[in-house]
Amino acid sequence: MEFGLWKPPADVLHLGERWFIKLEVAGVCPEEVEIVVHRNTLRIRGCRRDMLLEEGYFYHSLEISYSRFERIVELPFTIATDSIRWEYREGMLLIQLQKEDAS
Repeated sequence: MEFGLWKPPADVLHLGERWFIKLEVAGVCPEEVEIVVHRNTLRIRGCRRDMLLEEGYFYHSLEISYSRFERIVELPFTIATDSIRWEYREGMLLIQLQKEDAS
């Protein structure tokens, strides 16, 4: 069952030349995360599934979004695609990247 796209909260920060995007995506399977870069835009997609809903449970209250998500982050520079590194830890997706070399 899907209820439409949800937009996970995100932080964008940098330390020197290293930039970080941190998304709160608890319950998302890391293997289903897709990161696409185009110039200065980072598109992060994935899906959070509810294993209990799939078992046929009936909900009294449903506040957590279970569906596909997409988050688009535009940065003030062209992203070096070979610099992208990411990890998923304790419900947070941390993406590290750098500016494309202007030379």
